[in-house]
Amino acid sequence: MYNKVMHLNFPAFWRIVMKGPPETPYENGTFELYCQFGRDYPVKPPVVRFYTPIYHCNINSVGRICHHIFDRNYSADVTMREILDAVHGLLILPEAEDPLDSKEIYEQAAKDDTAVNASQSMESIEMVNSFSFSYYQ
Repeated sequence: MYNKVMHLNFPAFWRIVMKGPPETPYENGTFELYCQFGRDYPVKPPVVRFYTPIYHCNINSVGRICHHIFDRNYSADVTMREILDAVHGLLILPEAEDPLDSKEIYEQAAKDDTAVNASQSMESIEMVNSFSFSYYQ
């Protein structure tokens, strides 16, 4: 799951490392995301984006995540754990109301993309980045 949240030198910007869930096209993938807390947080949701390219019907080409927790279901009471659980949940069960491709074609494309773009281990990402780590489980 997401087991590490990397805090940069200021608390309004986080880097997040998320493991691809088992038995999904994202299995064996390691994804980097970022989270930025605006001045209006927690009244307005944080901006959470995938930094690692990912093929997903709810995530666009620049990493923007389409999920109701960021708009109509957001309230100041929503925790970061709930937000990260929702994002991780999208990797397990995409919300594709009207997909362009069949489920099989989508899953194979997502698996291929994960192998190309998210094959680094969490350890190698940690070694490249000299951020302080805070565990978030």
